[in-house]
Amino acid sequence: RTLTSVLARLRNMSFCRLRTCLKSAACAACHGPQGNGNAASAYPRIGGQHSKYTALALRMLRDFTVQKIPQPAGVEAGAWQRFQRMSSIAAKLTDAEIEAMASYVNGLH
Repeated sequence: RTLTSVLARLRNMSFCRLRTCLKSAACAACHGPQGNGNAASAYPRIGGQHSKYTALALRMLRDFTVQKIPQPAGVEAGAWQRFQRMSSIAAKLTDAEIEAMASYVNGLH
């Protein structure tokens, strides 16, 4: 991954959509502005995460939302709510946006 390829992906997104994806107050509220997470609320650190892992996780969350699977037995309600929140965000992302976000998150430290 080169800076040129990342910038090319980012240029292909509309400014408003990109700003929403990468600078969203909702993202920063849970994961922090530098992606450090929030241990007290059980939101994971995402800053510096490998981009392939992040992209895979976002695609899985997006695809899970489409299937509309009910809450599994034994899953704590708070964890399920966090999962649903993230799934609803991921459901709005295209593959190109997921790749751009994964590259961006990988660069956070």
